[in-house]
Amino acid sequence: MTTKKTHFKLYKKGKQWLVAGLTLGAIAVGTVNAEANVASDTTSGSEASSVASLDLTSQASSSQGSAALSTVSHKSTASTSQAATSASEIANSDSSRADAQTTSNQPKSTAASVSSNKTVVNTDLSAATSVNTDAAASQSTANEVASTNIVEVDESANEQQMSEAKSAATERYETTGQPQEIVRVAAAAYSYQDAFLDAIKDGAIQGWQKYGVLPSLTAAQAILESGWGQSSLSSVYHNLFGIKGSYNGNSVLMPTYEDYGYGLVLINDYFRVYPDAAASVLDHALFLNANSRYHNLLWQKDAWTAVSLIRQDGYATAMNYSTSLFNIINAYNLTSWDKLAFNTSKWNYTSNGWQYVAPNGSLSKGWFQDTTKQWYYANNAGTMQSWWLNQDNKWYFLGTDGARKTGWVNPGNKWYYLDNNGVMQQNWVFTGNQWYYLNPSNGGARQTGWLANGGHWYYLNTANGTMAKNWFFTGNEWYYANASGAMQTGWQTINGARYHLTNSGTLSRWWFQDGGKWYFSKDNGVVQTGWQFVNKAWYYLGSNGQMATNWMDQGGKKYYLDPKTGAMASWWKYMNGHWYFFNRSGVMETGWYLVNGSWYYADKNGYMQTNWLNLDGKRYYLNPKTGVMASWWQYMNGHWYFFNTNGSMQVGWVTINGKNYHFTASGVMDRM
Repeated sequence: MTTKKTHFKLYKKGKQWLVAGLTLGAIAVGTVNAEANVASDTTSGSEASSVASLDLTSQASSSQGSAALSTVSHKSTASTSQAATSASEIANSDSSRADAQTTSNQPKSTAASVSSNKTVVNTDLSAATSVNTDAAASQSTANEVASTNIVEVDESANEQQMSEAKSAATERYETTGQPQEIVRVAAAAYSYQDAFLDAIKDGAIQGWQKYGVLPSLTAAQAILESGWGQSSLSSVYHNLFGIKGSYNGNSVLMPTYEDYGYGLVLINDYFRVYPDAAASVLDHALFLNANSRYHNLLWQKDAWTAVSLIRQDGYATAMNYSTSLFNIINAYNLTSWDKLAFNTSKWNYTSNGWQYVAPNGSLSKGWFQDTTKQWYYANNAGTMQSWWLNQDNKWYFLGTDGARKTGWVNPGNKWYYLDNNGVMQQNWVFTGNQWYYLNPSNGGARQTGWLANGGHWYYLNTANGTMAKNWFFTGNEWYYANASGAMQTGWQTINGARYHLTNSGTLSRWWFQDGGKWYFSKDNGVVQTGWQFVNKAWYYLGSNGQMATNWMDQGGKKYYLDPKTGAMASWWKYMNGHWYFFNRSGVMETGWYLVNGSWYYADKNGYMQTNWLNLDGKRYYLNPKTGVMASWWQYMNGHWYFFNTNGSMQVGWVTINGKNYHFTASGVMDRM
């Protein structure tokens, strides 16, 4: 931002001062070495450290200043040299801080800050303060940034105010020996201070509403500790209070001086990194609330009392720390923030616990809502209740923060379900398109695993408690539950396929018996029918899946299935004094059949024939032992017979290999 400024420069001529005035448009530039005092991290799991540190990278440029206030950077292009003015001179303090500590043997550090020697003179003279020359002198170290020697006055400053500005410049010159410059600034300009205050205001008010930290105290500390957000720790990482540790897992390693009782030591340490200034402000309030040493300043409404208590509680060691904060509060009318916070409903922490004051100023009791529209319950003394609450024989869960919960909650590693009114449910509950069982005998906790209820078995998934439906797999077995979730047993037809479930509900697979009959299903559990080839044997399963045994007629063909195993017979089989032959398809042979090059004959019953066989006017001879049909010459009972290749016995004259032979009617050869 380019602002119209009138500069009055003082030049020493002997013992006289000459004042020259000129008007020009300028963009303020400069550098600042802002103070970065460090509060220890007590919420990150480590012991609190009472180390105050110097941010060695705090020579922020004007671009860093705008980065610190990214939410309002479009409003302000003020120089970083102005940052030290309000934080150091209006405060009139070196603000040497001792951070929050929980043990006396923790190392301590001294904040070594350097302020720009600049004085602001407003039209409200009560807000003007001169530089603390003692503090400036004590801070004249090798790390100091050259003074800008500027005194600012409002563009509308009257003659008396200009005279006071000149007097202040004269006093400073006599102290420092450096030329001084008075700059008249347009009163309507939106300064970087305005931007900084806008960035932290909401967080400061929330800090009061949530944790009981006075907004004016928070704002004053933010201004003083971060040099109006211009230090690199605050401008780049939004850490306005120099709190160490990590925030939501985010931290940055930075050099810092620590005082361990034998002088300053330069070390590297981790500081919290915040997403924005508001988060840093709210975390600062949580920091104070979480440390018991600061509980006496919580919900304190008086600004002077609050700034006095925070120093007494050990937050800072500088004697004028409280005065410095109070001066900033007054200079920027920060108590107006307090009034704004007081005019809203608020939480108070008392020795009995948390209490909530309603907008009408009354103490809330019974069920009530705060500004977040969350429901809470306070007893007759107005103390907020937490964890489990029984009201009118209904259970509610309020958690550790007291807010009434709905839906699923998991206290004590058990899951419970609360309806939209926060009432804990029991028995069957349907939510999220799923059924759950909340066991009354277990305090309403969500059931998992097997459940016997109402004469049926149900299975509730161990992962999330949802009631199983249709097919589900557990314990290396498949089960089936109907649409109501009840586990099924016995025969089931599902999607056109037939299944069998045992009395314990497990899916029958492979061979199984039911009612003394055998059935077969594959790995998918579908009961098979018809011919099935299993383990190198054929079996026949009827239309209902029942395994067939003994004799079976099918399609005009006869099969034999083992009475015990059901395996289909093939090849030779001796039964009830007779030999049968079943081909490779299991069909029982009748009539003539050829086996391994030999002919056999079975009657209509499948009995293999032996000895003499008269068939269709022809006579055959079948081996009495093997049943093999005779062919060619056969010598039997002292006589020769001749059977042609078709097995028929020859009679009369027959030419065999060129010779003639004569066979009687009974087939005996009698001459040749």
